[in-house]
Amino acid sequence: MRLLPAVNKVQRFLIIFYLIGTLGFMLPLTRPFFIQLIPLALLLNVFLLVYFHKPPRLQHYAVFIFIALLGYAIEVVGVKTGLLFGYYSYGTVLGPKLMGVPMLIGINWFFLTYAATVIACKMVKSIWVQMLLASSMVVIYDFVMEPVAVYTGMWYWTEGKIPTQNYLMWFITAAFFVFLFSKFAKGSRNPLALPILVLQFLFFTVLHLFITYY
Repeated sequence: MRLLPAVNKVQRFLIIFYLIGTLGFMLPLTRPFFIQLIPLALLLNVFLLVYFHKPPRLQHYAVFIFIALLGYAIEVVGVKTGLLFGYYSYGTVLGPKLMGVPMLIGINWFFLTYAATVIACKMVKSIWVQMLLASSMVVIYDFVMEPVAVYTGMWYWTEGKIPTQNYLMWFITAAFFVFLFSKFAKGSRNPLALPILVLQFLFFTVLHLFITYY
């Protein structure tokens, strides 16, 4: 029970954090500064998720690292060949790159699929339904995020448009990661999974609408 006040305080902090971030992105004067903060915001989210993860088992953390590394490797293949997600390249916004892919990308795959899995596992018991539900969450998230990512220079599509295969590959990749979480990090719980994923989704939704209609 001692953890609850800390969780509540962190949730309030995150709400304020995302409100300020949303306004910062919408204002032309502050936008460049907030774009540079994207890697730090991602790392903060991941740190909080790992910190509040339960139960704290070594096998769970090993799965986290494996998924982050595998997510990075998949992106390297994607960038080098164009066969997975389509033809795209990364900008400089997400930080240092290795083999053309920002090193934070693998962490981002862990962050999204972990949060979606924790939420799905609370809703349904079947691992196959968990995979379907969590992967759908991730794809919907990507659909909202993609225009914002291109607008802020996170990555660029060679042909100037987002191919359908990108969303299909996101679903397949996410489903595999959800399977790994459900099998090898079974029983994962996290009071911040839902708040963080919802705040991220709302953040990108607002910015998506902003750059589309403003």
